[in-house]
Amino acid sequence: MVQHHSLPEAGRRAAPEKAAEGLREAISHARPRQLQKPVQLRRQATPPEGLRYALVSFWEERCAGAVKRTTIDKTITLHWKAQPAALEQAVLTYETAPPVLQKPSLTALEKALLLLASLYQRLEIDATPAGQLLSLRNHAEVLKTWAEVQAELIRRSGGEDEVTQVLLQSVGAQLERPDALLASLRHDYAFAFLWPDLYQQRFESGFYYEQAREFPLFFTDTSLWFRERLEVAEPTAAGQARLRASGNLDAQRTDLDTVARQVDAAFTAAGLTAPPTAPFALSGTYEASFDLNPDTGWPVTVEASVICRAGAAYSKEYFLRFEQLPAS
Repeated sequence: MVQHHSLPEAGRRAAPEKAAEGLREAISHARPRQLQKPVQLRRQATPPEGLRYALVSFWEERCAGAVKRTTIDKTITLHWKAQPAALEQAVLTYETAPPVLQKPSLTALEKALLLLASLYQRLEIDATPAGQLLSLRNHAEVLKTWAEVQAELIRRSGGEDEVTQVLLQSVGAQLERPDALLASLRHDYAFAFLWPDLYQQRFESGFYYEQAREFPLFFTDTSLWFRERLEVAEPTAAGQARLRASGNLDAQRTDLDTVARQVDAAFTAAGLTAPPTAPFALSGTYEASFDLNPDTGWPVTVEASVICRAGAAYSKEYFLRFEQLPAS
């Protein structure tokens, strides 16, 4: 936990020792007019039926006025139970209903990806209270589902086309090792925002908490990096806590040359002609808000947006909103 002593009203926090691994760097700033209660979250056991969340998310790409948007709706249920024999561990059960993809027409690849989503329909994971994923408990169950998915993929396509072959080989190799499957969850932005890294330290008014934040494979083979700044915000409802995050594109960590080529490829795919994108013309913004139940430690609502722009002619955005559903 970061300890706060006597600090100036503005400026970087003096740190006599290197910050503990996994903690955000605390930076003091001018005190807000209204101090909020400190936020220190601890996940409590979920009800027997779990916590259900409705997710609405979309990807949107704009090229010189041409707009492509894909919206995904799904319901996610979380179960969290401490292990009596190991108080420093708990079992997370992550269940997803089949996603609904809203788009005028689906490509063969998109149909295949919807089918592959069933691999994540139920995951049992050993995790620490702070949220570190340790091991997959139901690997055999996932492999059984994969065998069914394989058979359906081959039935649909005959199994000889390049897309199916690539999916069969790459997904099959990933599923051989449980740790590789767990690592793949970092590519699922919905999982990352519903399972945020907000449980390692105490957050107080008058401080920004900074860290590098990656959005893996925001483009086909390129991640976007931001310098995330987190702060305690005024709650939107009585009895809740609110944390707000924001950031701008981190040009040092992001491969801007590759991103620029991806933008050019988007114009080509849209049948549009445009001058080559200059890496220095790229910009990006990231915003997120977390409304939380401080008694249970769980999110009530989460909203986030990640945008990359190339001047006024191009933008690509990912947006999501989670809302906890009433108990049935």
